Amino acid sequence: MKKKLLLALCLISMFVYVNSVNAEPLKVEEKRSDNKTVNFNPLYASIPGNFEIVTKKVDGSFVIFYLSDTDSVLSLSESYYHGQEINRSDSTELIIKNGVKYLYSPFRNHPGGMLTWIKNNILFEMSSVQFDENTMIHYATTVK
Repeated sequence: MKKKLLLALCLISMFVYVNSVNAEPLKVEEKRSDNKTVNFNPLYASIPGNFEIVTKKVDGSFVIFYLSDTDSVLSLSESYYHGQEINRSDSTELIIKNGVKYLYSPFRNHPGGMLTWIKNNILFEMSSVQFDENTMIHYATTVK
């Protein structure tokens, strides 16, 4: 009997001392930005092989996927460059070819990496888990 009474008192005190919390929904305002406007046509890399090419317009950018039968082989994102800082890691390497500065960052746990460059005020970001640095730079030079 004492155990039941003690348990009941614990439960009652728990409900009495617990503060109720009133939460309001988070209000998020979407702000329109000039970054969302794309006034150029997507540019494509010449990649040998039989790939399905899928182009999507996402948040003011074009994202182009080169797909094999089973997986995405390479993706290429294109957006206007507005002077924003380009992400780098400790392993990012600067490569200059034909006057264009490329930044290559290898993936840590699997082959491939991310190649970033700016040309004609367009920021390009190429990503692949199948192609190495030299192959990706070669494909980057074919983007037209």
